[in-house]
Amino acid sequence: MRSRSRSLALSLSSLFSQTVSWSKSHKNAVCDLDFSCVLLDTMGRCIEIVDFNDPISNDGAITSGGYTVSADDNAEDSETIFVDLKRLQI
Repeated sequence: MRSRSRSLALSLSSLFSQTVSWSKSHKNAVCDLDFSCVLLDTMGRCIEIVDFNDPISNDGAITSGGYTVSADDNAEDSETIFVDLKRLQI
């Protein structure tokens, strides 16, 4: 398992984000979701995956915002992926 830690300065005008959230249907339910971003080349081949194990893309344009867990049983948990379109190397 490899992990990268880089500082990432994002320009708000080029930032795109996607959040996935979920809630527990039962008070004692245990559920987890791992949100990933898969980068494909023009032939549809996987060139990189950004997720909780590898949270920053090679060009620094895509980051996993990590996992937000709510202590409140009625609230939602969530994960977010951020993309800086200006830094994305395509």
